[in-house]
Amino acid sequence: MKTGVEGKVVHQTRFERAIDEGMGFSVSHRFTDVSSGDSVIMYFGNPAGSGRIAHIVAIEISVMAQCWADIYRNNTIVTEGVALTPVNLDLESPIQSPMKVLYGGEYTKGNRVHQTVVPGGNIVHAVGALSEIGEQVKVSENKNLLVEVINRSGQDNDISIRFMWWEEHAG
Repeated sequence: MKTGVEGKVVHQTRFERAIDEGMGFSVSHRFTDVSSGDSVIMYFGNPAGSGRIAHIVAIEISVMAQCWADIYRNNTIVTEGVALTPVNLDLESPIQSPMKVLYGGEYTKGNRVHQTVVPGGNIVHAVGALSEIGEQVKVSENKNLLVEVINRSGQDNDISIRFMWWEEHAG
């Protein structure tokens, strides 16, 4: 809770409070010209010794074509992909996230815990989707998620994936 305009009390979500504390983060990547039938992958892992617990708020998948989206837990990295740097959502905060976020690479998939269809669209009626897994999904040290999006449209398309989360100190 914080005081808003004219002394009124404003209730904040835990995510909003974490952003105010410099502990809210985001990371995204855009994949261009993904062929029909091909997939893109993003890995989100909390490395051993990070000292933090990540709370995933949402995984946003935006597409201009029909796709399938699957989320897996407890994956194994075979070949690391390209590392992405998480962005602190408080632009004044020097706090950095220790989370390991990769795109591409090769993985042995763990347990599939979420599967959905992401609707497509056209230039007049562009439609994307927000695949949300809830604020209470905690990613403790040595745990990870992998998001795979498969282009099912019959044509090349662009796909973007965005993770939004807040962190707290472990222990």
